[in-house]
Amino acid sequence: MDGPANITQQPIPPGGSFTYEFTTEQAGTFFYHTHDHADRQQALGLYGALIIDPKPGSPAATELRADKEYVIQLQEWLQREGLTYPAM
Repeated sequence: MDGPANITQQPIPPGGSFTYEFTTEQAGTFFYHTHDHADRQQALGLYGALIIDPKPGSPAATELRADKEYVIQLQEWLQREGLTYPAM
């Protein structure tokens, strides 16, 4: 599920879709991003937050509570040799 096109899976065509289905035991906040033409696709916003909530009834679900939750994702830019790149 992670890797470049034609290596780990077939590329998803323009206008197409692909659904990842997976089970995880690890809760937390993660991020996703593209591996193909990252300089262009990340600049166009092809990245984001992935939040996995703890299982209902688990200690983490009952002990860790917040009144409000916010997700803030910042993007940094790298300039090198006169060109600008997303530096995630």
